[in-house]
Amino acid sequence: TYFKKWLSMTGTTAAVLLATMVIFTINVIFLLPISIFFVVGSLTSKLHPKSKDASGRNAFQVFANGLVAVLCMIAYAMTKNDVYILASFASVAVSFADTISSDIGIYFKHKTYDIATMRPIKVGLSGGISMVGTLAGLLGSLIFAFLVGYIFNLDYKESIIIAIAGTLGMFLDSILGSLWQAKYRQNNDITEEKTSTSLLIKGYSWLNNDGVNLLANVIVVGFIIWMSIWSY
Repeated sequence: TYFKKWLSMTGTTAAVLLATMVIFTINVIFLLPISIFFVVGSLTSKLHPKSKDASGRNAFQVFANGLVAVLCMIAYAMTKNDVYILASFASVAVSFADTISSDIGIYFKHKTYDIATMRPIKVGLSGGISMVGTLAGLLGSLIFAFLVGYIFNLDYKESIIIAIAGTLGMFLDSILGSLWQAKYRQNNDITEEKTSTSLLIKGYSWLNNDGVNLLANVIVVGFIIWMSIWSY
């Protein structure tokens, strides 16, 4: 994957670390959900070769999309509580749906709207949603939930929870991206890349797209775990 430029050197190191944690705490088969996301997400990122993802995801991107899922797997290995496995699959579903919706939406360049204001915005800007991107994310979430349900013999209720988690995470990521993610003005253009001449016009300077991905993931997974504990 490093030589295919799916991961940078730091990303490769981070991926090996997470995979090792899974293998030595639970079972190698639990790498399958993350692997499905990684392969599909790496392929869809090639749809727009000028993006930073197309040149290989770095360590922070790997952790933003995989750390929560791996920590949930470790929690399951320690407690044998099935809710943590479900939460782990839900975490990957969030990353899967968000990545698919973003990559497909950017590729087709359909009219994009800010999810918070419903005003038209530039394609590819965080917080934006399009019809084709949203449908791709919904379909991706359903397919991922079906695959994981089949591989791990989950009941239909658990598969539905995974699909719903992926969909909600996709929308939550867009909401957080619209409201809190840093956006800058550069030569009369709105961008997410900070430079020495850019001016922060919205959001927090310390919160980028990867941070939003991680935050959306934590919120959805935390809600699933909390709901399980509360219902118990």
